Amino acid sequence: RDLVDGLKAFRLPDLFVHALDQTLESFGGARGTGGRREEGARSAGFFSMFRKISRGDFSVFVKTIEGNLEQAARRAPDAGHRMKASLAHDVAVVSGIALCMASLKMVKVLPGLPFASGHKTFLLFPLYVLAARLTHSRWGGTAAGSIMGVMGFLQGDGRFGVLEIFKHIAPGLVIDLCEPLARRLPRWALGYCILGFAAAIARTATELVLVLLLGARAEIYLFPAAKLVPNLLAGTLSGFVTLFVVRAFSSYDFDAKRQSEVPNEPANGGGSNVVPAADRAVWEQDDDRHREHRPTEAERSWTPGSGRGKKKSPPPSLP
Repeated sequence: RDLVDGLKAFRLPDLFVHALDQTLESFGGARGTGGRREEGARSAGFFSMFRKISRGDFSVFVKTIEGNLEQAARRAPDAGHRMKASLAHDVAVVSGIALCMASLKMVKVLPGLPFASGHKTFLLFPLYVLAARLTHSRWGGTAAGSIMGVMGFLQGDGRFGVLEIFKHIAPGLVIDLCEPLARRLPRWALGYCILGFAAAIARTATELVLVLLLGARAEIYLFPAAKLVPNLLAGTLSGFVTLFVVRAFSSYDFDAKRQSEVPNEPANGGGSNVVPAADRAVWEQDDDRHREHRPTEAERSWTPGSGRGKKKSPPPSLP
């Protein structure tokens, strides 16, 4: 595809390139079939899900993630013929989680007003952790965050233009670096709360750095500062959601779902020119010369103890 070839020309990672391509294809198909009604249903579904989560019911959130992963898995067999199995697995996981992130990103609560800014990180940070845990790659969370940043930029989200992508990359980078340590610790909410707190600091610090690099006036720093407390609070509380999501997907066999969509093929790629080992020609030594010997039917079917005669042994070599 042209998009994949063009992004590869910039030497971007294959995981990011293929996952972005599949996410755009899936997201574009979902947008094209529903239009404004699809967006309104997504917004209503978000508030309904948030109300259930506030009552301690995370099943709707888990089912939403599973639905996006299964949708990505249906596209994985197509990509599996062009890439390695581990990369195809990671592309399906990252694209499915990035699709879920982009859907959450589209929901706007009082747009343009700094009210409860960063509240979506309460659900976004668990998706970062899940991407880091389900992928073979070391940078699954970073890839998912970068795709969400690109999707947000294409939708005109944020105040910093293309630099807004770094705000979504930073939490994924922190989670990818710290998640292996959290995986070795016992599964308790405090560890994931600390991880979410660190990711929230990285997200807010990125905004402060961007404001500094752009040389903005002093009063502009009030906007990132106003987001600091809500971001840190939502990031810390996301640890409880992360714990539930990780437990829910600890036995989730994504490879089995992906392989169930792949038709069974012969191990040799369907070719019929491969000669079985028992029928291949054997070179035997005869009076300092080599001659070709093809096994007879009796020799091909002979097995030890079969009672069908002895297997013909090659003549002894001359000294």
